[in-house]
Amino acid sequence: MDERAFLEFHAASASGHATTSASYSAPAATLNWISPPVGYHKVNCDAALEIEVQKEGLGFIFRDHRGYQVRQASTPHHFRSAVQGEAIAIRCALIEVVAAGFTKLQVESDCKEVIGCIHDQNQHPPYEFSTIISDIRRLSSFFAFNSFQCIPRAMNGISDGLARKTLSIMCMTDCPNSTLWLHDLCESEALGCTYTVLQ
Repeated sequence: MDERAFLEFHAASASGHATTSASYSAPAATLNWISPPVGYHKVNCDAALEIEVQKEGLGFIFRDHRGYQVRQASTPHHFRSAVQGEAIAIRCALIEVVAAGFTKLQVESDCKEVIGCIHDQNQHPPYEFSTIISDIRRLSSFFAFNSFQCIPRAMNGISDGLARKTLSIMCMTDCPNSTLWLHDLCESEALGCTYTVLQ
């Protein structure tokens, strides 16, 4: 199962296929995953939506300042649009972080619209995900420090792979930290493996 997930992730990455139409893409550049400061955790979130087969799901991964995965999950979840799914992915990840007791957090997503709605307290998000944005803002109060950042799609590859995994499963999959292929991907990113973004 792990090897198949690894192969699916690399096939999706190589094809350049976007997870959702709501994703942000940067112009051609070399990009690195940047680890959080010591004492902080970083969570990368993503959503996958296959309209033809009516399957949707979420993926997220928490890493520490060394780039080591602390927790990761692939969760089938129903949502009506890519943007709504991206917001739900962030909310689900925050709920997990609160339960884990982390107090300093950096959140990254490739959905510019959702990150913009979280930052702009005066903006009224679209009805389809306004309640989710309110939940995210409320959950943010549980942290001593938190930040939300929109990153290019190429820097969100692992959470994208975890979200895509949900399209072929029926229930939440919580990969153990000993999952070799996932550990190798995280280590590659933490050591400065670069992604070339071509759009």
